[in-house]
Amino acid sequence: MSKVLYVMATPKNHEESYTLTLSNKFVEEYKKLNPEDIIVNLDLYKEKVPHLSKEAVEDYGRYEGVIMEKAKEFSSYDKYIFAFPMWNLSVPSILKAYIDHIIASGITFEYRDGIPVGLLSGKKALIVVTRGGYYSVPPSDEYAFDTTFMKAILKFMGIEDYAELLAEGAGRDNQSPKELLEENIEKLYNLLKDF
Repeated sequence: MSKVLYVMATPKNHEESYTLTLSNKFVEEYKKLNPEDIIVNLDLYKEKVPHLSKEAVEDYGRYEGVIMEKAKEFSSYDKYIFAFPMWNLSVPSILKAYIDHIIASGITFEYRDGIPVGLLSGKKALIVVTRGGYYSVPPSDEYAFDTTFMKAILKFMGIEDYAELLAEGAGRDNQSPKELLEENIEKLYNLLKDF
């Protein structure tokens, strides 16, 4: 049995969101294949995840407080699903704020002779990203920092077993979230096999 954390970083509701239409379908199918697994939903907008405060940073310097708590909670999971749209070439700021709360020395990484080493090896992650345009082809591929950033963060924490479900051109020609799902359904089912 695995514990799965499903992190959602979009303010849109489930019916309007291209991202959540894809990620919810993945979670729905995953549950069918893994009925014993525990899936915990973490909607960053509903949780109103704040940016780091001065107090949080000072507490972290003493190895206590909210950063240590969130990092310990995060590290207790076996698998992670991150669902977010590309915003201004990167991830939504609320997702970055959450990441700032889970990167903690001694919990998700540590320094060995000054070199950072991730402590979450053996865990899995899936990144579900939707983009309004096409950023996987030149020349716009130079501007896509969303998946690049998330992959770097995962590796930094030691999570090297990750995959991405990337859907580009969301909403073109008044395409609905359901139509985008239909276009990417084969990709979605293929990713289920190894997650």
